[in-house]
Amino acid sequence: MAIEQQNQSNAATRPPAAKRSRLFRWLLMTALILTALLTVTGMLGGVILTAGVTHGEEFQPDTFHRRTYYYYRLPLFGFQLTPIYRDDHTGTLETKLSADKLIPAPARPPKDDEWDLIFEQSGATRRIQGDASILGTYLDMYADGDLVWLKWTNDHPKLAAVFWPAVAEVARHELYIWIPDLMNLPKGVGNPVELQTKLD
Repeated sequence: MAIEQQNQSNAATRPPAAKRSRLFRWLLMTALILTALLTVTGMLGGVILTAGVTHGEEFQPDTFHRRTYYYYRLPLFGFQLTPIYRDDHTGTLETKLSADKLIPAPARPPKDDEWDLIFEQSGATRRIQGDASILGTYLDMYADGDLVWLKWTNDHPKLAAVFWPAVAEVARHELYIWIPDLMNLPKGVGNPVELQTKLD
């Protein structure tokens, strides 16, 4: 009799096969939906990290400072997802020009939004080259392990005192297209008066 009661109680607590089957299907469906959601979220995150990042570099012609920036946005829609993050990227040459006061102070204080674009990269393919990249190329020019214009500035301080204010003036008027011709003027010049004549 005790055995019969135990068998009856086991039968009552054990779910029928249909209940077990329904529970298994629910668990399987939940696992599949969660896996699909995680996969889609991961893929969307990957697309945003690769195709949604925009980064670039800017130049401030009044101070000769440079900065890099980046932010993320939703691809195709262009909706910005993060704030713009900026970092100072001023090079050794520009720092020296400012420290040695070879860049004259501007007539008015520079505004925070007065930066000229060097470049901007959006995603893997879209790249915009700004006019300030012309000057940036010269400021970053290396030869024999040295920054060319830093070495020239150190080797020719009197010429540099005449030359760099002229470069700053051209940059402040956003006439970067003149930079290549301007950067060729010091070649073969022996004294500041001769260089000033060529610059005029």
